Amino acid sequence: MMAGSEKSTLMQLFNPDNYVFTVHAEASLLVGAAIAVLGLYVLIRAQGSRSGAIFWFFTLCISLWLAAFGVVYASLFEPEALFWVRIAQIGVTFTPAAVLLLASTVVQRPRQFRTLIKASVAASTFFCLGALFTDRHITGLYHYFWGYYPRFGPLGVAFLVYFFAVSMYVVRLFWIEYRISTNEKRRRRLKGLLIAFSIGYLASVDFLLAFGVPFYPIGYIPMMPFLFITAYVVTRYKLIDVTPELASGQVLETMHGAVIVADLEGKIRVMNRAAQVMLGCRSEEVLDTDLSLLIELPDELRDCGRLGRGSILDCEMVWTAKNEGRIDVSMSASLITERDGSPAGIVYVAYDIAERKKAEQRLQQLALYDALTGLPNRTLFFDRMNQLLALAKRNQYVLSLLYMDFDNFKAVNDMHGHETGDLLLKEAAQRMTACTRKADTIARMGGDEFIGICGRIAAPEDASVIARKIMAALTEPFTIKGKECSIGVSIGISLYPADGDELEALVSKADTAMYRVKEGGNGGYAYFSPP
Repeated sequence: MMAGSEKSTLMQLFNPDNYVFTVHAEASLLVGAAIAVLGLYVLIRAQGSRSGAIFWFFTLCISLWLAAFGVVYASLFEPEALFWVRIAQIGVTFTPAAVLLLASTVVQRPRQFRTLIKASVAASTFFCLGALFTDRHITGLYHYFWGYYPRFGPLGVAFLVYFFAVSMYVVRLFWIEYRISTNEKRRRRLKGLLIAFSIGYLASVDFLLAFGVPFYPIGYIPMMPFLFITAYVVTRYKLIDVTPELASGQVLETMHGAVIVADLEGKIRVMNRAAQVMLGCRSEEVLDTDLSLLIELPDELRDCGRLGRGSILDCEMVWTAKNEGRIDVSMSASLITERDGSPAGIVYVAYDIAERKKAEQRLQQLALYDALTGLPNRTLFFDRMNQLLALAKRNQYVLSLLYMDFDNFKAVNDMHGHETGDLLLKEAAQRMTACTRKADTIARMGGDEFIGICGRIAAPEDASVIARKIMAALTEPFTIKGKECSIGVSIGISLYPADGDELEALVSKADTAMYRVKEGGNGGYAYFSPP
């Protein structure tokens, strides 16, 4: 339970009857509140970045200084006034450290000033503790016509030396950076802050009052132009240029690749906009949920031990979006580690490779299929023929090869033009494909020469059945661009194993049989037979 004397002290401190808020007190309070609002505005505008947080800390010190002194001026009795004076000293003593930290951030050299900043924070902490718990900093109070004001002792004098040393150093730093900078936007920012801080430092004339000089406290007056100039600079030119925090946040959100960060338990901690679009969900819907509920990851992408030995790159997989759409992605995974090297999480980066897949398919189509007819070309034909020949040898069944050459095609080409000839070849390819089984292959060897593979037939005579179907289909007239065209076909047939067990021999013998039919002049088909 709180002691009775402590309760009484608190009641006195917050008893409205012990305060009268005159114009002197209200002016200081209002300016302090306005500076606090400015700090919050910059913090929000900077999206919680380190630079925004530092500026907020700086404005917090200034606003605490002015607002607490406003309450001091309003105090009717010395105990209450002394309490608020000590509260004000928290803001006053930490202002130099805050100014130095802000300046190093504005000039974007925090590492260079790290030792100096640590020393400044230590000094501010020392003076703050002296002001709160000893009478060496504040030895008592003066009472002027507008209200109470602190009396500085030896520690207070030492603080002022420290305060002005830091102030002059920061103004000089801004001035040097302004002179050497070649970036116009940066120069304007530095110039604005230089003017704002120079005006704001005029508030330090109030320290004269701490030594009994009856000078009316005008500290809040220069703080008003400081407030407006700083607000303008921050709004127009931003506080600083691109920072690592700002860059990382902006890069994350503007990346075309999906980025998902998961902790060691597989819970989603970060998801950028691209990932939300690809998966069809919002980050707030899936944060802290198990990543495996959204994506089925292979084991190697979840193995911290393996990831610790190096990132896994370009692992292709399929994502299923919330709308049931399937997305081909190339996914990489990297381990996030603490400073001591221990794993902290995994970052996944994925790119939609649908267009790449289409491009690969187009390249494959160009490499393995005839551009005009869409049939397999010579390369794909020989690949398939080798596979079917190996199966035929293993399973001991008959395989037939049909080598086909169109009759009268050159006359159609010469009479109606190459465009008509190309269209005829396309339709002829469709007719031939319709005459074969799904397991069979029709390929274009070049010009008007085609070859067919009948992968498995019950008897050698079955090849002639397919040959007759193709002949019947191709002797039917073609209507191309309103013109009727007629062609025939000569077909040579070779058989495995009767005509050989090597691909080249079978093709050669089917070609030989086809030319014998050609020599007859009437089209038709013929099996290979020795001369």
